[in-house]
Amino acid sequence: MRKSIISGFVTVIIISVLCSACADKNKAAISKSQEYSENKIIIRPDSGIIDSDSDGITDLDEVFYVESDPHKADTDDNGIDDYHDDSDSDGIINGEEVKLGTYAWTDDSDFDGVSDYDELYIYYTDPCEEDTDKDGADDLYEIEHGMNPLVADKSYVMEKSAGEIGPGTTVTVSVKMEVKNGLTDSFGIGRVTSYDNPFIVPMIAGYMGPGYSIYADGEFDKAELTFLYDTSKWTLSDKFNPSVYYFNDETKSFEELPDQVVEEGKVTVDVTREGIYVLLNKVEYDKVWHKE
Repeated sequence: MRKSIISGFVTVIIISVLCSACADKNKAAISKSQEYSENKIIIRPDSGIIDSDSDGITDLDEVFYVESDPHKADTDDNGIDDYHDDSDSDGIINGEEVKLGTYAWTDDSDFDGVSDYDELYIYYTDPCEEDTDKDGADDLYEIEHGMNPLVADKSYVMEKSAGEIGPGTTVTVSVKMEVKNGLTDSFGIGRVTSYDNPFIVPMIAGYMGPGYSIYADGEFDKAELTFLYDTSKWTLSDKFNPSVYYFNDETKSFEELPDQVVEEGKVTVDVTREGIYVLLNKVEYDKVWHKE
């Protein structure tokens, strides 16, 4: 059962201020001379004022916010007029969604993974802004990681993964990085194969799988890199010792990273720069390059 809506003077004030901007952002501007058709319904200059079916929602709002028929008070014939109906089943009636500036045809108006109801009445975040505090971490991420989505963080730790070990994937990687404000969208991982870099090929001594590029547009102090490998293919032994290498694009060579933690199935190491990293079997690699 959905929780009851929180009421009270303070809550109402917060929601009113929050969603007035939301409504301004989403409201379609109709010029006095403009007239156009939407789903065969003519929207006229006065459509934002008139209510043809007298259901309490103007024709313009029915078309844009509710996606209901402005000429029929009960669009879906369920016995509830469009104003009091809850088209997206999010616990907020259509008429209230129109007032708040949220969409009645989806339960998540900003598509951030947090429902409009939860944003308005539980977390008090902006249901029309995926990153309410504009610190680079979206509301869902902050909620899931115990952060405050209403207060901008100077920095925070994020994790991203290139996927899991499975059919066709013998090596994968995950990255944990402290990022600064606004860097969320520009921090990521990219798979690198011979199509992207002619040096990342199966012919490399000790080759285990594709390389991965790590990138972040902005300040980048340190990141924890964890390579996972298929233990059904490799197990630690005197013939197998996995190690992470950085591909130096200037010298076209692989540089082994220091201070790696090697465990069965994974290798973890701190990196301090962007670029391409690859997991190789050090035993085989050293044989070719005559290293001790």
